[in-house]
Amino acid sequence: MDQALLLAVQSIQHSVLDVTSQVISRFVANGFVWLLVIGALFLERRRLLHQASIALATGFILELGIVEGFIKPLVARSRPFWVLPDIRVIDGVTNTYSFPSGHVALLTVAGWILSHYFPKTAWVWVVLVGLTVWSRVYNGVHYPSDVLAGVLIGSLIGWLTLRVIPRLQK
Repeated sequence: MDQALLLAVQSIQHSVLDVTSQVISRFVANGFVWLLVIGALFLERRRLLHQASIALATGFILELGIVEGFIKPLVARSRPFWVLPDIRVIDGVTNTYSFPSGHVALLTVAGWILSHYFPKTAWVWVVLVGLTVWSRVYNGVHYPSDVLAGVLIGSLIGWLTLRVIPRLQK
């Protein structure tokens, strides 16, 4: 079923979708952008923004360690384009494992944390996570179960971060 969903998403091809999926993936994966966000929030004198920056940095460190450092090497799932010869890859290939999607997990962590501190932006994060889920499959770099796992793991990390950080700041 995972392959069938991947192939169904891949069957819908259009140059506008190609560009859109590339922009979404590059925005999410751009560590420099996230460092700027964390830095800008941290430098603000308001306590709430300072707390948000610490929570975001903590969530990202946890995501990196759990997803990239532990789960991906443990599961070691091949990328779709490694095993399916007809997969169309957009925006380059990578040599890291497929499960779970780090892009999706990272953005989901950000969504949980930033929605907590800035509730009016929650809808933005839901839309961005949804677009990222679609783009990672459309780009041919993840199976649907990879991105679903990214949402679930990112949600757990975001939720846990929001439970731990306030206790450490008291």
